[in-house]
Amino acid sequence: MNSQTGNLMEQRATCDLDAECINVAGRSNAFKVRLIDITRNEMLLISRKPVRPGTYLILRLADLPSVEIRDDSEYLRMNGLIEVSWADEVIEEDGLVYALGVKYVAMY
Repeated sequence: MNSQTGNLMEQRATCDLDAECINVAGRSNAFKVRLIDITRNEMLLISRKPVRPGTYLILRLADLPSVEIRDDSEYLRMNGLIEVSWADEVIEEDGLVYALGVKYVAMY
């Protein structure tokens, strides 16, 4: 894990929510992710699928977050358009995963 990933992971409020992403470009099917942390401007997702920075995805939470997470994360949405800001390879117990820094895209 590089210093950017480590610093962002330490500075965020943590959660652990199952979610699904769909590539807006339609080049691939939906894939599962874990929402690990959320702040006002950015979220951290863990994915088994590599995604390039600049990619637009539709994020859909699989379950309703607990009351504690909803209270702490007023910016969390059940569905939303997100952009991948950065991606980093991370070795976990189960093997290689990808940490994805994402942010909601404003919809006007």
